Amino acid sequence: MAYSRLPAFAALAVFLTTTANAHQADNEQVRELSPVEINSKKNPGNVPYATFLKHQAFLQSLLPPEPRVIDLRLRLSFTGITGPARDTYLPDSWAVAIVGETQDQTIPVDRGGYFLLPNNEQAAREQATLMFNTQTRKGYVNVAWKLRLREGQMLPYADFAKAFDEVKRVQQQIPWYRISMYDERVARFDGLKACFFTGEGRIEIGGQPAAARTEGMCQVIRFDPALAGVDRNDIAFIGQLDTVTLHDAAR
Repeated sequence: MAYSRLPAFAALAVFLTTTANAHQADNEQVRELSPVEINSKKNPGNVPYATFLKHQAFLQSLLPPEPRVIDLRLRLSFTGITGPARDTYLPDSWAVAIVGETQDQTIPVDRGGYFLLPNNEQAAREQATLMFNTQTRKGYVNVAWKLRLREGQMLPYADFAKAFDEVKRVQQQIPWYRISMYDERVARFDGLKACFFTGEGRIEIGGQPAAARTEGMCQVIRFDPALAGVDRNDIAFIGQLDTVTLHDAAR
């Protein structure tokens, strides 16, 4: 989710862009933004904790009621780490921290840089900032949509289709005048990305190997509407599965 480019606002970059042109423009913007300078966790950051917590809460309020298929996750907006290395990122010590006058709270981060901000009222009152223990886009945090799986690492193809509908429902509720959330409102997804802890993971659909593209230790498949209405077309993730997120497979 990209936030307003006006100086008064922080910015969030959408986890996925819609077209090759948008992807190119995003790359150009990354080059224009200087990364956060990391010296120590006690140094003041440039990402306001309270503002980003409000943005997170707003998006969560737009999620469909239970039971649903998707969950919101924030993600580090890497600049120093590229390609498949982003999906295997897991620091030895800490990755994200809330730092204020009296606050020094480390936030749990999943492999790949995914996290959620906790509600820390004292940190909000102190106008605390977020610190990242890696090079990131200045003033940005990415957004991802994580897919819920059923027992046995299974995802019914109908749930795969439902995930797109749920994201669209969130997007339709974002007011047009929220310029800060424009990129999140217009993002389009056409596949999923499954990341495994080893390079031996694979995806099957209806018991047959899926037409997947390999990205490091992850597998990417496109959504096929023709499969959504067919019985027994469950998606199975074989191997030590880590995270499954919606993905723009066209990239």
